[in-house]
Amino acid sequence: MQRAFGTEISANERQGLDLSPYERGTIKGLRMASLTYHEIEGETGVKQSTYKSTSYLDHLRNQGQSRPRSGRPLKYDIRLERQIVCFVCNAPKSTYKELQEAMHIDLSKSTYYRILKKYYTTNWRAKKRPVLTQEVATLRLKWAKRYVDWTPEQ
Repeated sequence: MQRAFGTEISANERQGLDLSPYERGTIKGLRMASLTYHEIEGETGVKQSTYKSTSYLDHLRNQGQSRPRSGRPLKYDIRLERQIVCFVCNAPKSTYKELQEAMHIDLSKSTYYRILKKYYTTNWRAKKRPVLTQEVATLRLKWAKRYVDWTPEQ
């Protein structure tokens, strides 16, 4: 794929999609039928380098399935994860900024969110409740005493 002028060059972009297990099996079958890489390329339309690497890595795969990619290592461990969850349980109204200051480690807000989501503890708005004054409390008590003997049908 040709790069447009002024765009960033990134080695993180994947060049193409993985082959399916069926396509890998086809390559293996054609190779076992003694076809050359050039003949396989002409028959299927996929580059030689793809076939060579597929054949080379075939013994590492399970039934033609790709192995899981490792990904970036985490910046935190299970111990810190438990400390974060414990802090949030003890101070449920704390903000992400307060959480960051308390943990003394440089993690992003989305990382804290991902950790808390794993334990089904994410942020929410606390419901604002009206203050219960003495006169409102007496009115409620009068109402309750008045209707204490009523049935659900009434």
